[in-house]
Formats: sequence, C-alpha cells, structure tokens
Amino acid sequence: MKTVTHNSCIETEIVCSPDNKNTYCITKRLKGVERETGIIVMLFPTRNADNMNADDSTLNHIVAHLGDFGFNEVKIINLFSRVVNSRISSRGLQVDTENMKFIEDVILADKDLDKCKFIVAWGNSMETSKAVNESKKKIIETYFKKLPKGKIYQIVCPERDITDGACHPLFLGIRAKTSKWRLMEFNTDKILANNNPTDKISKMPTVSTTSTVKSK
Repeated sequence: MKTVTHNSCIETEIVCSPDNKNTYCITKRLKGVERETGIIVMLFPTRNADNMNADDSTLNHIVAHLGDFGFNEVKIINLFSRVVNSRISSRGLQVDTENMKFIEDVILADKDLDKCKFIVAWGNSMETSKAVNESKKKIIETYFKKLPKGKIYQIVCPERDITDGACHPLFLGIRAKTSKWRLMEFNTDKILANNNPTDKISKMPTVSTTSTVKSK
C-alpha cells in the first residue's frame, strides 16, 4: 500500500493589551504557502492570550474558507477591542479610540496594504448604535485616506442567496458552511453619508504597550 503524508501548520498570532482585556488583532497564517492576505473587520473579539487556542466557531469558519479567497493569511480586527464572552448591550457603548488608533497606525499603515483584501464582516448586530456606526465610518474613511483607490469587500455566497449586508462569518458558517464563499465589493455610500450625532466619544483606557503572542 502506498501512502503520502501531507503536513499543514496554522500559526496564530494575537496582539493584545498587557492585561489581556483588549485584543487588537488576531492573525491566522497558513505556513509554507504563498498567497494573498485578507483583513477582516468584525465587531468584538472573544479571544486573548489566555484562550487563543480555544475552539472558536467564527475563526474556524474563516480558516476553513481561506482557500476560497486565495488567502494564506488573514488578519482579524474589530470595531471594538474589549474581549467579550457573552452577548453585550449597545447601551452606553462608546467609540474605542485606542483601537481606532491601532488600526490606523498599525494595520492600515502596512506598506503592503494595497496588496491586501480589506473585508467588512460586522453583520447587522447593533446596526442602530451610534458608536457602532461612527466606528464603521471612521474605519472606512481611514482606509480610503490611506488607499484612495482601494476597494472594500464583503463576503457573499450566491448559492445560498447571501449577497449583501457585510455578513458575519458565523452566519455564513451556519447558512453556507459547505458552499464556496466569495468576495464582492461593498457599497460604502450609506455608511459614509452617516452624519447622525454619535454617543459622546471618550478614550478607552490608554494602553502604553501591546503584547504579541504566537502559537503554532
């Protein structure tokens, strides 16, 4: 009997605050494979350095579909950096300016940003929240400031009639787990036209340093 052994290694890198209360970026990287990089924007992180290897349905779905997008690496950022473990209320939610600064100064300052696919996947949760909508607008404006001719994408699955709404990977995983996921350009006009007054913006507790942890 002839057999062939194949090896695959997914590396996880997480950037968080020293107290692990905030996570700014989670990177999933398929080692030994050269493809493109995706940047996915969601709402809140659920992982920090303490539980970075714990099972997570959203991350699992994203990794399972890396090949659909031609990615070997995906960087996951969020509108808010506070790590959550349960459903939260939008009451009293404020724009996370520390997180926005990290996204602008680190993620969107990458010299290879023009080679990355920038994807919004925040779903429709909290879509009436002023802080959420202001955060969406801020990220999109900052992206276009860095890359005026860039494109912003969303994940879709036409086979399952999912073609709009910056769909969240968890919803896609439930509705279209075994189907091919695709990228479609996201229309940012409505978000950029949002001029509604926002919740009072107060800076999140200042983080003087971040911790980067890798796991294989």
